[in-house]
Amino acid sequence: MMKRILIAGGTGLIGTALLKEASAQGYEVILLSRKPGAGRITWDPAIKKIDLDQPQSFDAILNLAGSNLSKGRWTARRKKEIVSSRINSVETIQEYLQKGLLQTKLYIGASGIGYYRNSGKEAVDENTLTTFPGDWLVQTVKQWEAAHQRVSESGIRTVIVRFGIVLSKEGGALREILNYARLGVVAWFGFGRQIWSWIHITDAARILLFAIEQDNVEGVLLAVSPNPVSNKVLTLAIYTQLSPFKIMVPAPRFVLQIMLGKMHSVVFDSCRAIPRRLMEYHFTFLYPDVRSAMQDLLKKDKGN
Repeated sequence: MMKRILIAGGTGLIGTALLKEASAQGYEVILLSRKPGAGRITWDPAIKKIDLDQPQSFDAILNLAGSNLSKGRWTARRKKEIVSSRINSVETIQEYLQKGLLQTKLYIGASGIGYYRNSGKEAVDENTLTTFPGDWLVQTVKQWEAAHQRVSESGIRTVIVRFGIVLSKEGGALREILNYARLGVVAWFGFGRQIWSWIHITDAARILLFAIEQDNVEGVLLAVSPNPVSNKVLTLAIYTQLSPFKIMVPAPRFVLQIMLGKMHSVVFDSCRAIPRRLMEYHFTFLYPDVRSAMQDLLKKDKGN
């Protein structure tokens, strides 16, 4: 029987990949969207409204909604928008679940490895507590996850997915690096020693579908490759797949600080996250190492 899922944030980087992967696997996919259209239910989480007057039942509701962290400098106004966009989306869905207008047995909420912030070279997993409890980004992630967790109080199976650095040509860190590569330069950040916990965009989508299909999956999952690498090693993997006419250079920290403001600290954070629970559930990564990931993502660019 075809499974029916509802995605909030379905037009973002991960949501777009999930829509493609889920549709290919025979799911019926409905989007919660501010824009009306076929296969969509309109909503406005800022005022906590969903355009529903009859109950709608889904096998899973996936909440990937939230303002992009890397879109603009972290001004006071921007920080408020980042937090409110996440909390409002969860509370809107929760309110309509309580009203019975949305019905589901499974709720999946997005989160991120910003929870750990700069945890250094020590391995962290789903059970590791953050060592930066007063940090703004950590507090934002904790508030976001606490809101997701409140959905479980209604007896709904709840999964919280902490995404690592998502590698995709369509957006995120990889696209930014590729933008500079078009100018002939592939740059690592600072000394490039910071550990990046990453995930191929296809595996990111597959992890979400895995959580739907496996009824025993609940709680926090780390959506990261089992093989984190330094920023410099990741950059080298990109460089190897591009034209030999590129050059590799470091991007000094002070330059990035001027360009990005406070947000620049994120690219220098070191986080060696291990997807222990996914490994215990025997999830199979299509792209477990950065070399295979870049071979797939950049295969069309080689020789250009």
